[in-house]
Amino acid sequence: MPTRLSLDRLLFGLCLALAASLPFEPIQAPLSLSLGRFSLNLNHLKLLLGLAVLVWLLDLVRRPETRRRLRQLWPAALLLGAVALSAALAPTNRAEAEKFVGRFASGMLMLPLVLHVVRTEARLRALVWAVGGGAAASALLGLGEATGWSVLQPVLELFKIAPTRVGGDLRLSASFQYATIAAMFFELVIPVALGLAATAAAASARLVAMAISVLSTMVLVLTVTRAGLLAVGAALLVLLLFGRRQPRWRSILRPTLLTVAAAVAGLGGLAIGQQAFATRLATENDWGWYAATYTAPASLELRSGAPTQATIVAHNAGQAVWSSSGTHPFALAYRWLSADDQQQLQLPQKQVFLTRDVSPGDSVAIVVDLQPSPGLAAGEYRLAWGMLQQDVLWFHDRGYPDAETAVRITRAAALGQPSSPVAEAPRTDTSATVAPVPRLELWRAALKVFLAYPLLGVGPDNFRHVYGSALGLDAWDQRVDANNLYLESLADTGILGVAAFGVLLVAFGRRIWRPLLETRSVWLAVLGASLLAFFVHGVFDSFLSFTSTAMLFWLIVGASMAAAQFESC
Repeated sequence: MPTRLSLDRLLFGLCLALAASLPFEPIQAPLSLSLGRFSLNLNHLKLLLGLAVLVWLLDLVRRPETRRRLRQLWPAALLLGAVALSAALAPTNRAEAEKFVGRFASGMLMLPLVLHVVRTEARLRALVWAVGGGAAASALLGLGEATGWSVLQPVLELFKIAPTRVGGDLRLSASFQYATIAAMFFELVIPVALGLAATAAAASARLVAMAISVLSTMVLVLTVTRAGLLAVGAALLVLLLFGRRQPRWRSILRPTLLTVAAAVAGLGGLAIGQQAFATRLATENDWGWYAATYTAPASLELRSGAPTQATIVAHNAGQAVWSSSGTHPFALAYRWLSADDQQQLQLPQKQVFLTRDVSPGDSVAIVVDLQPSPGLAAGEYRLAWGMLQQDVLWFHDRGYPDAETAVRITRAAALGQPSSPVAEAPRTDTSATVAPVPRLELWRAALKVFLAYPLLGVGPDNFRHVYGSALGLDAWDQRVDANNLYLESLADTGILGVAAFGVLLVAFGRRIWRPLLETRSVWLAVLGASLLAFFVHGVFDSFLSFTSTAMLFWLIVGASMAAAQFESC
């Protein structure tokens, strides 16, 4: 039988392994189990968590005195109960709501685990080193992604289907599925890494901690996530104020200032290196970047061997500059269509690149030299003209249709008629991608859903399935949440769920506020700043449905409660 000491050490080791591996959740689970109407996808995070919970339960049995700590968890249990009740009584998509309860409970289990094992500052420091080490590894992978190092591509594909891009520019996502998730994770890591830099005794340890903070900051900046920048800015500002006001917090000033300098340098580099950077900061997404109207000839007549010029005037009705240079320049492209406008001829599309940049509101006249393709027989056709960004998208994919010109070819393009007609295929531009719903509209939809289901909401994680109906939409992206943690909670779990969440926050705040004021603990300051970043970002996004960010959030909550206990002793 394992001894009490061995169980405790094993559990702490499992918690360290979990903390270090949080950034690395694969998109494909290596193991899947079918449990009735539910399927359980298991990856290393879930296996480590399951083993840690098993050891924790054994330790509770072997050491009854440790059960006293469970009394502190009643607000978390209340919240979990409210979420489970909302799922059980969900008016729609009940099975998916119940699956979310499982994910939510998995993340929340980090709270009792951390509270159980972190009883000293040494253990807290070790746990934060594990978090920081995992974050640093992910950040280095992200910097490799930014450089386009092809050898890393198979590794990156373990964690994401495709890179996150805005326009033609990469938004770094490192080992996360989306850039915004990466931003949330790193903004939680930065303050606690500063805690390591402020409290480490050895100069080498302080240097490594600063490297973790700077790496995390650079990756956060390269995610180009506005809410993430705002959230970490708020956290760093609070730490600077703490450092100036209290001598015990003075050690945090220098590492925080260095981190701020890294953020400013990174933002400056993006402003210089990315032409669309300012547009990204001013807009929610790149949907409105790609808009154009055209003036094109109504008809043309072409003869083989006699090139004809056509002038197309394209007006930039979007929000981004049409760049004529760079990796992803803009161009006017044209495609051959059948006379009835229903089919697209299987001929290479032609592109005419811009000779200058075109600002929003500006127009450009593009002269195109036309000559019938050798495979075209004499007859009636149509030409479709449309703007595109090289290797990014066609404007018609964003709902701005191409201009069209009726074309008559009066003689075959080659001697005699072609031996066989050009192949045709259905047009590829007949349906645009569903437009994203603006954030303010999502917030309005969340309030409408709450008013329709005020007590328990529509069920956890169900807002994404119903917000389109609330807004009167025929189709919508069902991967999108309310873009607000608090409104998402209100719509999903109603008054009871939000009240339970509020009770948790009040109980947690009371537990750490007095020790923070009495002890001036650096650890309570940085952990509190980390949670501040989470709640500030929560005004614009919701992340408790993602394993890595949810587990890190509850880990930091547990670490804060543990620090409040041993700092007060």
